[in-house]
Amino acid sequence: MLKERINYLCRQKNINRKELVHGLVATTHFANILAGRYPLPEDVAEKIAERLGVEKDYLLKTGYIDDNILNQAENITNKIFSYELNEELINSFPENNDFLTLELIQKLAKASFFLLAARKEEAAAVSENYLDFYLKQFENSETEIPVPLKKAILFYKMLASRTEQFSEDSLHYCMELQKFSYDNPNILLRLQTFQIEFLVQIRKFEAVEELIDKALAFCYYEGLLFQLTQLYIMYSGFYYKIGFINKALKYLEKAENSLQYNALEDQLGYSITIANNRIIMKIKLKFWDEMENDINTYERISKNVRDNIHFPAQVICYKCELYYQTGNLPALESLLKSLGELEKNFDQNMSLNFYLGIIEASKENEEKFMEYIKICLPYYEKYKVHDRLTDIYKILASQAEDKRQYKVSAEYYAKLVTILEESGVGYI
Repeated sequence: MLKERINYLCRQKNINRKELVHGLVATTHFANILAGRYPLPEDVAEKIAERLGVEKDYLLKTGYIDDNILNQAENITNKIFSYELNEELINSFPENNDFLTLELIQKLAKASFFLLAARKEEAAAVSENYLDFYLKQFENSETEIPVPLKKAILFYKMLASRTEQFSEDSLHYCMELQKFSYDNPNILLRLQTFQIEFLVQIRKFEAVEELIDKALAFCYYEGLLFQLTQLYIMYSGFYYKIGFINKALKYLEKAENSLQYNALEDQLGYSITIANNRIIMKIKLKFWDEMENDINTYERISKNVRDNIHFPAQVICYKCELYYQTGNLPALESLLKSLGELEKNFDQNMSLNFYLGIIEASKENEEKFMEYIKICLPYYEKYKVHDRLTDIYKILASQAEDKRQYKVSAEYYAKLVTILEESGVGYI
């Protein structure tokens, strides 16, 4: 592991190996040290550390492993799998750790926490500044990696692929993780839950149904009744994906009825998820008469969340969607100012730009429409948000027709046909 750490530090200091060891040791001998054929002498380590701006122990202890370090590593890895990571814990991790195994796992835990919390920018910062370099180094290295670190790397890669919606890759990492043994049955169940999610995304529906039934049976056998809510939500999402939305709503009811088995602190989070998914499903079913009541329920529940900074914006987004879908553009326009003033996450900001574009299109202000749509269209195309793309392409095709730009119009209609062919089922 010394080789990987030296390479990382050299990159940070913008220095090559020859410059690093000049006057201290021959480059060929240093290469043998990094390959583990010879130990790093303490006096050489001290001089190299000075040049790299670190303490000598940061080099001498890099690859050291004992039972205490392995136990610490396993403990952090278990917290990653069990969702026991929190802001306080990840902030308690030191920026550097003499033992590279622990430093890597702490960085992986931090990035995984951010990915699970949908804090993409913060996760990207950890990846770009640290993880991407080390993981690439290990891909081309014969360095033996401790088991806890292997698991942490696979879990992070699974979440990173999931964030980018690379479902095949996510499923691969998930299946690799299930080859390890786990003392906690919750971890295996959690991995099966991820597996279900990825199988749904790649439309292997028969395998999904079989796996969910297996997971439900596992819950009852192991006495893990508190996991039922999550599985019913997952089952609901599965039926939504394949277009059986009424059945999906029934499984949301089952999830709601299973909340009694969950700890009080977990009930709130699940209740918000259930309320949120119910709104999305009813949008798909065009149950506009029921939407206002469901939005009010979501708003009432979200007020109980301690850090609910983005929930007020989400409530307004749902109201905007209701007004948009029912053609009440004056009511939609009146809400957009409030939405613009609220703290928003990335998705909500994209929704704001979409709605602002729609208002401008209704006023036949093509220039302003394009100003807003250029912001959100790349995002919707990247993640294939079919409903949004359908509406945008229709407007763009119509505008091109009005200007007799028939070739451009035909291109947008072709894109629209592709979207309609792809969107046989919804998304959640």
